Amino acid sequence: MILEKPSPELLALIRIKCNENIETRNQDLETIKKWLKKQPHLPDSWDDEMLLSYLRSCNFSLEKTKVKLDKYFTIKNVLPEVFANFDITRPELQECMHTVQFYTSPRLTSEGYRLHFGRVIESQPDNFNFITFIKLIIMISQVYVKIENVEVAGEVVVLDASFFSLKHVAQSTPTRAKKFLNLVQNALGYKIKQFHVMNAPTLVDTFIKFLSPFLKEKLRNRICLHRNVESLFDHIPNSMTPEEFGGAAGKMQPYMDEFITIVNGKFTSWLKEQENIKSDETKRIIKPQWCDDLFGLDGSFKQLNID
Repeated sequence: MILEKPSPELLALIRIKCNENIETRNQDLETIKKWLKKQPHLPDSWDDEMLLSYLRSCNFSLEKTKVKLDKYFTIKNVLPEVFANFDITRPELQECMHTVQFYTSPRLTSEGYRLHFGRVIESQPDNFNFITFIKLIIMISQVYVKIENVEVAGEVVVLDASFFSLKHVAQSTPTRAKKFLNLVQNALGYKIKQFHVMNAPTLVDTFIKFLSPFLKEKLRNRICLHRNVESLFDHIPNSMTPEEFGGAAGKMQPYMDEFITIVNGKFTSWLKEQENIKSDETKRIIKPQWCDDLFGLDGSFKQLNID
């Protein structure tokens, strides 16, 4: 699997969009590393690729990067259903891989965005587990950061909702939806620039309205529903879209098989290590306001003996 590096011209555009100065980038990275070591409740270190992804997602604002990293390491404690047992060889994750397909375009768009496509291929909702699916997506996204190790201006996500049903909706309670949307919007090192839903039944409109109270206006405005493939191609290139989405970039399954082989061969141990890279709330000196506000789950933090 090859993720193509951007041309010099596109790379220059990406760096402008991310406020990335190659002369000060390493200094910024070292500043974040030193800051981590000084925080008694946070991990002493993390992979350079991961830290750089957070710097880029925050346009190299050191203060915003620190807050987002703190939120990520803290959130892992209150989302054990996602971040515990972070082992891609577990049976439930292996089974999940047979219910979904995903594809990432090797090339970046002219805006410097990476395109990600996903769809559920299991028509029976009882055989689909929402929590396991979210865990798999987080794992995949983190492996991409390790593999890619190159600047991107943002991510474009395209989902096929052909099999979306009321039973799928039932797996996403308001509390669960709020948790995961806060994770995506406040604590991950990615810039989601566009979010497209293809073959969207009317039920999806209802589901988006259900999620609206938990969506920031910026992300809400970036969600686009498509009844057909023609409207999708008004936003993304046909040549970078897999056949299953009506494009000309080839089939998804061979790409997915190659990616899973790479993960199983090189990243199984690394993913397991990520489970323990989180905050130790018993060592936090000052509890910021967002600890209470982020999920509205102050009780969960009290159970961790923060007070």
